[in-house]
Amino acid sequence: MLAGFASLHVHDFPCADEVTDRPRASALARYQAARSPYVTSACHHTVELDATGRLLVPLLDGTRTHLEIARALAALPEGPSETEAREHLGASLEWLARMGLLEG
Repeated sequence: MLAGFASLHVHDFPCADEVTDRPRASALARYQAARSPYVTSACHHTVELDATGRLLVPLLDGTRTHLEIARALAALPEGPSETEAREHLGASLEWLARMGLLEG
């Protein structure tokens, strides 16, 4: 007979339900996005990023506002124009939150 082989703990889910003023992707997702189109969500699901997503996720370290993110994204050699970045950033951040890649 086995006893005491498991210990259960309760803790808050680490994902953000809403996009904050200074969004932060998990450190793991930022690391993976810089190296691959596939990143791991907090739910342990694999999420495939497009080319712009791979540029965006590493910028989400919690230090930049939405405007600063759009400007930083546009400044990258392969990034979209600032107008495009600003236009699509909100939807992109909401999608990343739904995929479990943003932290609260």
